[in-house]
Amino acid sequence: MKRPASLVITIILFLMATAQLIRFILGVPVTAAGQEIPVWPSALAAVVLAALAVWGARRNVLMVDSAPPPTYQPLLTSIGSLLVLAGVMGWLWSNPLQVEVLSDLALLRGSVNVALAAVGGAIVPLLYTWFVTGTSEPTLRARGLAAGAVVR
Repeated sequence: MKRPASLVITIILFLMATAQLIRFILGVPVTAAGQEIPVWPSALAAVVLAALAVWGARRNVLMVDSAPPPTYQPLLTSIGSLLVLAGVMGWLWSNPLQVEVLSDLALLRGSVNVALAAVGGAIVPLLYTWFVTGTSEPTLRARGLAAGAVVR
């Protein structure tokens, strides 16, 4: 008999919660980089995750054949590509390997490089679809923006 994925996840999270509670009861210290990690956050997180898994999956209120309208896709891909761009910028400014070594001017130059790569990644598919089909395709433009931001 096949087990549903939620049951398997519940069992795994229950085992994690049990291990964390045993660690909490026995008081076994865990250290990372010479600092002791407190027990209560990991025990609390494991218990909460197990409780969320035990509540079960949501009921499907939509019909089986229903899918979101196609007008959502350009909006969601555009928002997703902008979030990727924001994430790349955030990683550039918070990367511990670069922040210590590089100056503020170098970080600004890197931000401009990411922005230019993202714009270039968005303009090339936009022009291609415009010249080939006569219309612009926003989903392809959003994918190009995300690719330009990541590849830079």
